[in-house]
Amino acid sequence: MLMRDQLDRAGLTIRQLRELLTPQLLDGRKAPSVTTLSNRFAGVGLINEGWLVDAVLHVCAPADEVDALKGRVRDLLAKRRAREQGGARSEEIVLAPQVPDLRRQLDEEREKLRRSQVVTAMLMGMLARGAGNAASGLPGRHSDTGQLVHRIDGLEKEVRLLRLRLTAERAEPSPMREPAVAAVPPTPKAHPGGDGGAGLSTVARTLQSLDPDGSRLVSCIRRTFDQVLDGPRTGRFRLDQLSRSERMRLPLQMETEVEREFGFASNRSLSVGHGADFYVEGVPVDFRFRVGRIGRVRSFGPDPVLLVHADDGRGLWSAGLWCDPQAGGAALLGRELQDTMHWLFRDAPLPGNVLLQLPADDLQAIFAPGSAHGRIVELMRRAPGRLVSRSALKTVGMTSDVDRRIRRVRARLADDGIVILTWFDRDLAAQLGLPQPSPREYVSARLARVAPGRTDVPTAELEGERWTVAGQDDPVESVPYLR
Repeated sequence: MLMRDQLDRAGLTIRQLRELLTPQLLDGRKAPSVTTLSNRFAGVGLINEGWLVDAVLHVCAPADEVDALKGRVRDLLAKRRAREQGGARSEEIVLAPQVPDLRRQLDEEREKLRRSQVVTAMLMGMLARGAGNAASGLPGRHSDTGQLVHRIDGLEKEVRLLRLRLTAERAEPSPMREPAVAAVPPTPKAHPGGDGGAGLSTVARTLQSLDPDGSRLVSCIRRTFDQVLDGPRTGRFRLDQLSRSERMRLPLQMETEVEREFGFASNRSLSVGHGADFYVEGVPVDFRFRVGRIGRVRSFGPDPVLLVHADDGRGLWSAGLWCDPQAGGAALLGRELQDTMHWLFRDAPLPGNVLLQLPADDLQAIFAPGSAHGRIVELMRRAPGRLVSRSALKTVGMTSDVDRRIRRVRARLADDGIVILTWFDRDLAAQLGLPQPSPREYVSARLARVAPGRTDVPTAELEGERWTVAGQDDPVESVPYLR
């Protein structure tokens, strides 16, 4: 996470970083591939590559912070080595063959949990088919969706209770094991719940420290939408284009993105209790993600609930924390209880997808060409002055090769007087009064030469001439090609 923070702080992509990793910085080594660098930034295989960490910090971090950051990274890698080695030894001791009774009980509980999850998946499929039959007016065996929803809620609660029971049985001392053995990983620290106590305060303080402006949570939301919509393969860009089963993937995908972004410890292991989704500073947290309207939120215990809500159509998002006031009941958080939530962000702007902001006629014209090049040309032509994300370009072009195609589109539109500005051209965008693109955004505009003596418009110099954003009455004239 520290390396990722420095990369974002420098405003570089992994591909741009690779170009800056010279052999001098890498002690004569060849720069790793983009795929290898992506894996290292995800923490895969990084422990034994301190030379790569040093080179990345030299490129991305301020010169006066490099030495301090190097020491911090070495400490983190040392702790990770010790944790992995200690975890391996602990697993060997805990799962030793001297405890057959306990292992048999664990296997039985795992089988119960597996069956409950299978039944839940089957019922969700039945629910989706029943909803489809109802929408088409066809009769179906599972059209009574109310009973299925009630059954699914009950099974979700049963799964959580099985997790709690599994933890209790694993933590129970076995008569065949010496009590002095301390190799079992410690359970997360207890915290007071239900009254917004230390647990909720700890989670709130940590999130506000890690993401003071909410930009990291917003990135998680956008990545979640992009992952499930799968625009490069399907061409979809609206959530209402998803099937019911695909919409059910959104909460789990968002949970995964949050865990990866902030490095929270996951609770996917059946041997860890509390029924939480992940841990924040040792505090178990239940995670909920809602799209569109919040509706109701269930709490299955005293753990704090982290709710993230996003409305892509309105361009708003919120995030808040809440504890069940009954500390264990299946309380509901409805419209009447939303005021009791501890809001971290409330109705904050959600950077919108440019495709959702364009009129239907423009969208039809954008998707009409049969080639990826033609569709991207139409998008940049019909969305002047708007920030266009790489995700939108991939969706329109139905391709992942954006960089090569955008260079060709730049050359094509220069003859029509249209420039496409990237993160490297952000100063030029500011001079022209256009939005400044981030490293993963673009902005287009049609330009016109400035008449001599005119000073009432923002201008920028291109190849010795002054240009400004063209108006509707300005003639079309070719502009210099920006490389």
